[in-house]
Amino acid sequence: MNLLVFLPMLAPELPTIAEKTKELVRRDGLLPSYVDAKGGAIYLELKPEATGEAGEFLYTESLRSGVGSNDLGLDRGQPGETFVVRLVQRGGKVLMEAENVAFRASSGDPEEVRSVRESFASSVLFSFPTVARDADGRILVDATAFTVRDAHGTGRTLSSRLDNDRSALEPMGCKAFPLNLEFESRLTFVPLSEPLRAANAVAPDPRSVTIVQRQSLMKLPEAGFTPRPFDPRGGAFGLEYYDFSAPLGQPLRKQVAVRFRLDKEHPIIYYVERGAPEPIRSALIEGASWWSKAFEAAGYPGGFTVKLLPEGIDPDDARFNVIQWVHRDTRGYSIGNAIVDPRTGEIIRGRVTLDSSRGRQDVLLFEGLLGTAKTGTGAPDDPAQLALARIRQLAAHEVGHTLGFAHNFASSANDRVSVMDYPAPRIRLRGSALDVSDAYAKGIGAWDEAAVKYLYAGSPPPSNLLFLTDQDADETAGAEPRATRFDNDDDPVAGLKEALAVRRLALSRFGEENLKPGQPTGELPLVLGPVYFYHRYAANSALQAVGGLRYANAVRGDSSPPPQPIDGQKQRAALEALLDVVQPSVLDLPASLLARLAPRSFGQPFSREEFASNTRFAFDGLGAANTGADLVISGLLNPLRCQRVLEISTRTPGLPTLEEVLERLIARTFWVAHATTPRQREIRQGVQDVVLERLMDLSDNSTPAVRTRANAALRSIRARLVGTEPRSVEVKSRIDAFFVRSTTAPRRVPAALPALPGAPIG
Repeated sequence: MNLLVFLPMLAPELPTIAEKTKELVRRDGLLPSYVDAKGGAIYLELKPEATGEAGEFLYTESLRSGVGSNDLGLDRGQPGETFVVRLVQRGGKVLMEAENVAFRASSGDPEEVRSVRESFASSVLFSFPTVARDADGRILVDATAFTVRDAHGTGRTLSSRLDNDRSALEPMGCKAFPLNLEFESRLTFVPLSEPLRAANAVAPDPRSVTIVQRQSLMKLPEAGFTPRPFDPRGGAFGLEYYDFSAPLGQPLRKQVAVRFRLDKEHPIIYYVERGAPEPIRSALIEGASWWSKAFEAAGYPGGFTVKLLPEGIDPDDARFNVIQWVHRDTRGYSIGNAIVDPRTGEIIRGRVTLDSSRGRQDVLLFEGLLGTAKTGTGAPDDPAQLALARIRQLAAHEVGHTLGFAHNFASSANDRVSVMDYPAPRIRLRGSALDVSDAYAKGIGAWDEAAVKYLYAGSPPPSNLLFLTDQDADETAGAEPRATRFDNDDDPVAGLKEALAVRRLALSRFGEENLKPGQPTGELPLVLGPVYFYHRYAANSALQAVGGLRYANAVRGDSSPPPQPIDGQKQRAALEALLDVVQPSVLDLPASLLARLAPRSFGQPFSREEFASNTRFAFDGLGAANTGADLVISGLLNPLRCQRVLEISTRTPGLPTLEEVLERLIARTFWVAHATTPRQREIRQGVQDVVLERLMDLSDNSTPAVRTRANAALRSIRARLVGTEPRSVEVKSRIDAFFVRSTTAPRRVPAALPALPGAPIG
């Protein structure tokens, strides 16, 4: 009989760091790192304390190269999450644990701090295996698997999985600097089922989408930064946490303003990367430099400067704030991203990502409005020069975000006092000409100077300048007409009328002169789109006046007035101006223009900027009219807006009631004089179809009180339709089917085609 002898499993003895790394490249920086380019591996050298603690850092992740699709949003330079992490040795591994800084105790009492820490979970983000050890306690951990993983969540966005066989470490992208370490990998994703349509448009093979991902470990800032209390009137971003050491009677929720550490010996410097071509590069430097005036006014002369990134300087070095120029297949938003210490709100680094397609969208808009004769001439009305003016403003805007400032969408209602608004081009009608001499403001505004004084010099928030931001500028149901994107006027009715006048003149002379010589005529509808919908954001401002309020961010004791409903006559004027927009004479295109709109040319790819169509080869002018009508009607019949009209009118006499709004909508779309031509009759009926569909949507998606009124409006239409003509019979049948909701009722088909992409307009 054989005896089995069981011996304890002994852990293999680890080599020394020198033995393990003798053929590897050492890179000194924040931590010593070793790169094995041949083996595709990277290692970190750590020296844990007796407790196992091996350092505390800031961890971030981002995309070095993107997918290039605006729809997917996976852009070059796109930032991910930021954590305060600590490296802790436990047995034969080192854990990277994210601290929970959202819940804390600021008292300094060790037991109180421990109590809060143990009450809320932390998150271990990764486990590094130990592969070498020295007698003095230094260890070497393998960071390869950490680097080659989907830290950004790209797979979720692409509905794909990471293919490890086609993913690898990027040795040259793994860098070491005094303040940061960079870990870079090339990751390939394969779809879980069918490739996404957006990936089809940008990847050589949508079944294999490859991006480059970056992860960073950064040195935490030195002590000495004094957080500034957040004030909702100041226009700065806030960082929120809960302080469980707050005394009873004091709020647990705390907020501090997000800002750079600034003193007169250490200015804030931004660098424009060299990938931006001229003249765009100079425009970026000029526009971003506008902020220097605001810092000078705040008592920091020379406190902010912008330079071209010197040759030989790596933009990945965290000591440098960078403005980068990125490319996508279609236009999209630019990003002003700041890496922030989540403990204090201190901005450690600014990184601006500017979309190259935005300037081309501006050129498209101005060539649609003005024609192409001046393009490239350098004249004041050259569309390319106007696009550069917008790029200057855009650079200032995105840098403003990285300095800590939120949007101020009230700027345009106060003579453009801030670069933190989304500006529409200010185009004035001068007789039979369009004046673009003041299309975009130049320089920093009064709000920006006041905001810098508040955030960086400790002055009180500005009391005489209105601040309204993203939460106020809800494009579907906003209530403050001064808080809208891409508008130009404090008076929404006047702004809408002027936008329609500009549009009317541009459409009256639109034709081949809006194409460059040799440009395919099939591209004319692409140029037409921004002109046809030129008024859409002015209309949105007018929409926010219906059931609207005038209000401001306020605190107790600052003497700000309470919210006030928009005056009843102003609401009615806005309503009538909006109903003007949905008339056939406004929605239709000139017959001479319709005759010139050709199908897509041979070799011309599909573009998301094309009008949606039910006609394919012939331009669908009726479909465009329905879309134009729906932009107004869907906003007017938004359930939140209708409920607000109902609510405010019941407590403030003299305001339009919901019944009045619905009656005016129906009266001006159904019970008006008959259209004079067959085409206008078709457009009118298309608008009526939109009204019916949106009333049915309102009934399906609102409170009982609003539903009652929506249903009454539908029944009022049904009651007035008499006779046996096909149109009346069809409308009555649809309304009857809606109320019966039988299983045999015909499927409801949307009455309007989807609109062209809206924001950003340039």
